Amino acid sequence: MQPLRIAYLGSSTALDGGSELRLLAMATHFNTVHKVVLFLPDKGPLFQEAQVRGIHTVSLDFLRLRRHHGTDWVRWIRSVRQASEVLGQALMDQRVDLVHFNDFIDLPFYGVPARLGIPALSHLRLITGSLPARFYSSWAAWNRIHVLAVSKAVRKQMLKDHSGEVLYDPGPDPEVFRIRPDQRRSFRQSQGWQDHHLVIGMVSKLLENKGHRNFIRLAQALQGHRQKPGEEGKLSDRYRFVMVGGLSPGRENYFQEIAREVESFPSGSFAWMREQPHAEIAGILNACDLFLHLPDTEDSFPGVVLEAMACGVPVVAHDLGGIREQLADGEAGCLVRQGDIEGLLQVVQSLSQDPERRHQIALAGRERIEREFNPDRHFQALDDVYHQMVKRKR
Repeated sequence: MQPLRIAYLGSSTALDGGSELRLLAMATHFNTVHKVVLFLPDKGPLFQEAQVRGIHTVSLDFLRLRRHHGTDWVRWIRSVRQASEVLGQALMDQRVDLVHFNDFIDLPFYGVPARLGIPALSHLRLITGSLPARFYSSWAAWNRIHVLAVSKAVRKQMLKDHSGEVLYDPGPDPEVFRIRPDQRRSFRQSQGWQDHHLVIGMVSKLLENKGHRNFIRLAQALQGHRQKPGEEGKLSDRYRFVMVGGLSPGRENYFQEIAREVESFPSGSFAWMREQPHAEIAGILNACDLFLHLPDTEDSFPGVVLEAMACGVPVVAHDLGGIREQLADGEAGCLVRQGDIEGLLQVVQSLSQDPERRHQIALAGRERIEREFNPDRHFQALDDVYHQMVKRKR
């Protein structure tokens, strides 16, 4: 089929979140198939990495959609208006066939391709409250945006009449996220941890709803911080914990709160890796015997769950959002009701004493990654959507 001229637009240039990493993966893949231009709000890490990969990247210099205060809203509106003008002119100059928005927060720009008669679609990677969901669904329909929900849970909770299409995000790069015994040994040795230690991990941006408090609470319980009378001072030496997540802008107080909690653990038992390049996450996951994903709010389709599965690590997660779809209703991982710390503790303790069960879950997770979340099939399905949309326009 004839190559297309595709414009991608994202409203964040951080490289510590799944949404941005997915955008980079799409632009990288299709840059070898089509003529791609990537529009971003500034020249941050994502912009720099895209240029390194040879992707034509343009900074529109706008503020991202967030909870602004006072005159910040005026600045945001002005920046979006100016960026919309630049975007519209660029789409015409480059004779773009299709616009692909990366996520919910790109919605201020939905009207640009609509006014120009250019087909447009958007990934939807977010689950919000009912009012924002109703607004999003109406706004996307008004601007003739074809919506690709990343899970059935997203479509059900975010789109009227369950419209739109579900296209699961693919698994991670199989050359990076795979079973690596050498990485397991290397990371454990760097922390002074032995083979008999049972290592439990968590990877997530440092945001209040991501579940760091839940992870720490569980770690404290496993180490014996909540002990029966007469057992005071007897801390378990079996468990080791690793948490990945650096400071997020505007979350300084939360960062300090988590830091105080981590400092309460015995020396050498809790590793907090604050800033890690994405490619190095695979080595940390390989060092783990269990991976926990414990958000406090609905999680649409967390990429880190797929990364852990690809590395052969059993996943224990809150039963929220699209996580159930990733873990096949619990067949390829363990689901726990959000807020049930006692139930979570029982599941983790049971798995920690049953290496054969951990192996079975890990094997099921690996098989599910290869069968259901194959990157080649994902990109082929997405390419089919592109061509169908352009064909209808022509």
